[in-house]
Amino acid sequence: MIPIAVIPNAVIPMSWRVERAIEPDSGRKTCRVVSLGGDVIAILSRSRRGRSPVWSVTIGVDNRPGSLRYLRIERKIFQTAEPSFQGAAAADIVARLKAPATFVFEWIQDFDEAKRGGLFGAGDFAAKAAECETWLLGTRA
Repeated sequence: MIPIAVIPNAVIPMSWRVERAIEPDSGRKTCRVVSLGGDVIAILSRSRRGRSPVWSVTIGVDNRPGSLRYLRIERKIFQTAEPSFQGAAAADIVARLKAPATFVFEWIQDFDEAKRGGLFGAGDFAAKAAECETWLLGTRA
């Protein structure tokens, strides 16, 4: 058997997918950039009234209520006990993920109280975020 070399602190580029939705009742458009495994989700939404699109970012799946969500992009640390990052923090997270960057995330999952997380490269986040922004601005269906 040939041993497999383990590279300490190896960074794996994250894969992302785009999910688009229009709420039938309100006409609200939402576009989500979802990490492989669904652990990090950047959500871009805009109401039908034409307001500027706004990003929010969630970390974790089935988080224990009130537990901290932690995200570090390069040397910048974000932390919240809220269900998602909103406003300026979310915009900053998205801007940083659009640049070639490494990021670490962690949260406490409900029930077993085990911490979940990982270290990744931003991968194709910038392209997927641009796809959401283009779709939400209506220049491409």
